[in-house]
Amino acid sequence: MIYQEHEKTIQEALNLIEQNLTGELQLPILAEHDGYSRFHFLRIFWKIIGK
Repeated sequence: MIYQEHEKTIQEALNLIEQNLTGELQLPILAEHDGYSRFHFLRIFWKIIGK
C-alpha cells in the first residue's frame, strides 16, 4: 500500500511541475505540497522515477 501512496504523491508532484514549467519551482515547495521533508521526498522521487 505504501508504494501506491508514493506513486500518487509523485504523480501529483509531476502534475505540479507540468503546471509550472515557466515558473520557478523548487524542491522545498514540492516536498511541502505533499507533506514530506525534502530529503524524504527526494528518496521517494528517485525510487519511483529512477532519476
